[in-house]
Amino acid sequence: MNHTGNNRHWKILLVEDDEDDYVLTRTLLSEVRGNRYDLHWATSYDAAVHKISENSWDVILVDYDLGSHTGLEVVKNVSASGCHAPVILLTGRGSYETDVEAMKAGAADYLTKAEANSLLLERTIRYAIEKRQNDEELRKSRDELRKSRDELEVRVRERTQELEKANRELIKAEKHMAMSRMIASIAHELNNPIQTIENCLYLLSNDIAGNDSGQEVLDMALSEARRIATLVNQLREIYRPMKVSPMQPLDICEVLSEVKTLIAPHLQHQNVVWKQRLETESYKVNGILDQLKQIFINISLNGIEAMQPHGGELTVEICRDALNQKIGISFKDTGQGINEEDLPKIFEPFFTTKDKGTGLGLAICYDIVQRHDGNITVESSPKQGTKFTVWLPEKTSSQ
Repeated sequence: MNHTGNNRHWKILLVEDDEDDYVLTRTLLSEVRGNRYDLHWATSYDAAVHKISENSWDVILVDYDLGSHTGLEVVKNVSASGCHAPVILLTGRGSYETDVEAMKAGAADYLTKAEANSLLLERTIRYAIEKRQNDEELRKSRDELRKSRDELEVRVRERTQELEKANRELIKAEKHMAMSRMIASIAHELNNPIQTIENCLYLLSNDIAGNDSGQEVLDMALSEARRIATLVNQLREIYRPMKVSPMQPLDICEVLSEVKTLIAPHLQHQNVVWKQRLETESYKVNGILDQLKQIFINISLNGIEAMQPHGGELTVEICRDALNQKIGISFKDTGQGINEEDLPKIFEPFFTTKDKGTGLGLAICYDIVQRHDGNITVESSPKQGTKFTVWLPEKTSSQ
């Protein structure tokens, strides 16, 4: 449909098998002032079906009686073909039943030929087109509303999942912090007695020098006392207040380079290849150098140990989460992976699957990362290896 000022140009299809009725319709339309009607004529049902498929009509006028077919069949064809033009049914007899029948078939309106004049025909066409336009706008509004609702539901679902995850992380952090305080308190209470026992055993060892059997027992006791003292020191590390002053800008690439140098003997001896791409950009965080090195070394050594006895590859990657302004440092090994039921517990103090492990390494790493306002994620599947990612706030130019 074209508009020029207030004038309208409508393209109309008339499905009519009577030439006299076609001429009458053309005459009535020509009497309408201000509008232009481009009238096309289909003389049969088959011709109408062909023209309807063009889907280029502003309105379709259909005679009720079409020989072996009825106008209702044309109306149904319009709906089935996907044509959106409104259909006005022209009938020689006006009745309530015809009205209902036409509406059920999908007609926008119907008009009795005997009552038709130029004004009534123009108004019926105009109302039908405007109604279809309004219906189309309403349909688009509903589609947009439905789309907005679906998008909102997705965002709400995603946000709910994010909040649930954040809540689980918060609960885990609070649980870890409470356990750390308890462990720190116990370790503090144990430290002095252990030191006293160790000193006493050392003095006794000097007193019985030369007594081989007694010396062997004392050496064993002294060794175990020292092992307990080491464990207590490790426990105390889990909840040692962090000083704010050592925080400094650190280049992650440089930190990883130092870590690789420090663990090079382990990599070579355990037949593990350190794979890291050459970075072309800088990744900086605020942190404590020794503590970040401790995290990366611990995770790397765990990965090396997980790949024994055959060795493998330790892939180290750096990525940037621009949305959350975080830097991710990932360590992926090619080991046996971690059982699914063990994953939620790997950062808990004393949890370990190693024969000789204390279960404190990852707990200490977790605590250090939390104090850096970061977090650790882990992905693992049996026989597929394990990937630890340390996420730390990125140091921006404004910081």
